[in-house]
Amino acid sequence: MILDNDAKLKRKNTEKLIRESYDPQNVGRMSDPDGFGEITGSCGDAMEFYVKIKGNIIEDVQFYTDGCHTTIACGSITTQMAKGNKLDKILEISDQDVIDELGGLPEDHHHCAKLSADTLRKALTNYLTKK
Repeated sequence: MILDNDAKLKRKNTEKLIRESYDPQNVGRMSDPDGFGEITGSCGDAMEFYVKIKGNIIEDVQFYTDGCHTTIACGSITTQMAKGNKLDKILEISDQDVIDELGGLPEDHHHCAKLSADTLRKALTNYLTKK
């Protein structure tokens, strides 16, 4: 069964998406973050983003999700795009940027990229409102 699922996954997804879903980066819940955002997407997947910011730079970022492999991959790649970058640049990350960074997504999973980008933006907005 696992081999069948792996074969289906490889037919529909890029190698980068598969790699990020099997070995996601920056997964976890952060204690005492500077900013936090949580959204439940249109498909029912929930995503959380946590950020630590120092001098207008995202020093650390983590995500957590109960979602599918595509949601996991989108969260992972979004954290990698954000870490070490300036807030103004990160606030501009769109769902299309996430899709492009993963080398594409099946059309029926574009909402996963939107969920990821929107949740990161919500965490940054939370930080900026507290500041």
